[in-house]
Amino acid sequence: MNKAPNARFWIFWNGGMVKLTLTHGQKLSLCAGGPDEEGWHAHRHKYEHCGSRVESTIFVEDRDCDGDHSEERHFFSKLCNLRANYEGYGSLLLPIWERKGHARCRDQFAESMNY
Repeated sequence: MNKAPNARFWIFWNGGMVKLTLTHGQKLSLCAGGPDEEGWHAHRHKYEHCGSRVESTIFVEDRDCDGDHSEERHFFSKLCNLRANYEGYGSLLLPIWERKGHARCRDQFAESMNY
């Protein structure tokens, strides 16, 4: 039975570098956020080991004096590119992420101005 190897890679999360390890088919969600000086913010990152690559979805939501903002972006990295970025954080090699599909963005203030 040929099974994909574990996916091991570093990400910047919640103020520091974190090493993630995913087995084939495994999904992982990270959440952080809370109140800030202008309102609140929330970050959710999802990772999934899909065999030959890792897929990532990043959700960012916040509220400030201009209203609600949100964005969603999708990426993937081939397993062979999980430690290929030589311009990494210090001596750590980081993944090369490629965009997957379209990003979505919502800005309540821009909507109210018909942008």
